[in-house]
Amino acid sequence: MDFFQRNMFLIELKRQCSLHTNPEMEVLYVKKGKVSLICGAGEMYEVTENSVVFILPYHIHKFIPSEDIEATVFMFPFSIHREFTDVNKNPDLDGKIFRPDKISRKYIDRLFCDYIAQPTPFLEKGLFFAFLNLISINDFKSTRSYSGGDFMHLTAKYVYDHIAEAITASDISKSIGYTPRELSNKFKETLGIKLGDFIGSVRIQKACDLLLTSDMSVTEISGICGFGSLRNFNRIFLLKVGETPSEYRKSLKKVMVK
Repeated sequence: MDFFQRNMFLIELKRQCSLHTNPEMEVLYVKKGKVSLICGAGEMYEVTENSVVFILPYHIHKFIPSEDIEATVFMFPFSIHREFTDVNKNPDLDGKIFRPDKISRKYIDRLFCDYIAQPTPFLEKGLFFAFLNLISINDFKSTRSYSGGDFMHLTAKYVYDHIAEAITASDISKSIGYTPRELSNKFKETLGIKLGDFIGSVRIQKACDLLLTSDMSVTEISGICGFGSLRNFNRIFLLKVGETPSEYRKSLKKVMVK
């Protein structure tokens, strides 16, 4: 089982992250400052103080936080979000901003504090459904139909599921029914970046997540994220992030390891 599918985990959002995708349902909770959320084909949303936003599994996105940011990204695995399949497949939920009232914020904050003090599966689900309750309170309804087989979703899922491997456009195209040229052109047209750059971005972001949420060695993370060698991992990470993997791990607070 993939590391990310076993437990919920939390990340304090302190700096900009690269364009990436995850198998979890992500919930961004901004308590102070603001976050620019970029989804899919370049849609941008401003998530401000005391706001919550959902990012669906395998949906491509990036966060750009303000300097005074106080925000947490909750990563809910399939074992939790599968119980809410209808919402999980609702495309209108992606990037939808909710602003909890004072009572809802107090309830979420209390669950969060309890979870930090003593994490349990019950509190994991409690937090998840506390966030989902915002959808019910706001009478949120979908206006679009969604197919899990859409181009971006399948491309992102393939990249994430095979990130430890040497991925080519030919590999992905065979899986999703496009020629390699069609795939590369459509990806560049949709996201404005090359497919190879996106794959590299996903490798970096997964490495960042593992550096912050696991006790795996840098060498292990290098292999899991498909960098080929530790030397290559250190070189690319330094180029993209501005510090080595070891320096990055030390520089940011690890919120939780399970």
